[in-house]
Amino acid sequence: MYYIDMYILHWPWRNYLHMWEEIEKLNKEGRIRAIGGTSFMPWHIKNIIENFDVKPALNQVEFHPYGADHKLVEFCQSHEVTFESFSSFGSGPNTGHVAGSVFNEPVLRELSEKYNKTIGQLILRWILQQSISVIPRSTSKRHLAENIDIFNFDISGEDMSRIQDLNLNQINWANPWDTVPVSERYKY
Repeated sequence: MYYIDMYILHWPWRNYLHMWEEIEKLNKEGRIRAIGGTSFMPWHIKNIIENFDVKPALNQVEFHPYGADHKLVEFCQSHEVTFESFSSFGSGPNTGHVAGSVFNEPVLRELSEKYNKTIGQLILRWILQQSISVIPRSTSKRHLAENIDIFNFDISGEDMSRIQDLNLNQINWANPWDTVPVSERYKY
């Protein structure tokens, strides 16, 4: 029998609970091993946990130095939902509108030199050191090799904080909060 290892529901649309119900059936039939979501906020995850047998195994969310929702990371981790970073370098349709490119960030340039790593490697390591899964995208063989070469150094606690302090809550893709009533935000 063929099966899918991980099925990720892309975005919590208005009918996400109905969609989750259908996907859960496939999971229970053994056709899908694990179910996850993209850009689910605490409110969405709580609804799934409270209404279904199978909770999200993974929540894939935009996460980078200029857009790092640590409350969401903590929520996911406390509910044993793997938090996975996408757009880890802040790429997206709105890049540059608020903060500009992370590759031009003076703090990241300084730390890149300190650790003798590229800014991309520094960011990926920063994410991993927070127990966050990461999926960097690249079509360049050089960047692919750099993305793998991040396991031979650690960023100090002080430098981790310096990178965290760059957070501007900048979301480059669509804002997942648009699907959550204002009264429900951060009620967890």
